[in-house]
Amino acid sequence: MSEEKRKATRFKIDQMIELSFGKESYVQATGIDISESGLLCESSEHVELSTQLYLMIRLPINDKNYEITSEAVVVRSVKQNNGFSIGIKFTGMQEEDKKKLSAFMAGISP
Repeated sequence: MSEEKRKATRFKIDQMIELSFGKESYVQATGIDISESGLLCESSEHVELSTQLYLMIRLPINDKNYEITSEAVVVRSVKQNNGFSIGIKFTGMQEEDKKKLSAFMAGISP
């Protein structure tokens, strides 16, 4: 049995996410869960470890959608059934977006 490496509490999400690698290079993924430090998603496409990317996520908070953006890096990419499980670590998120993410996890308005 593998040891759990995550330190931050995870919160379920279920939405399409576009992972951007450059001006016109994208991979579609489905968000599974999110924490203060990163995101787990699934994709039909493999993404190499250590790939730098940019992502935008919409978080529903009290009947409104708030968008957060972050620079990130792929820290896990594992083949599963019909696709890949991709672990992403946030590396560059603005303070305002960190507050929105914290509000989402607390279930309150930012």
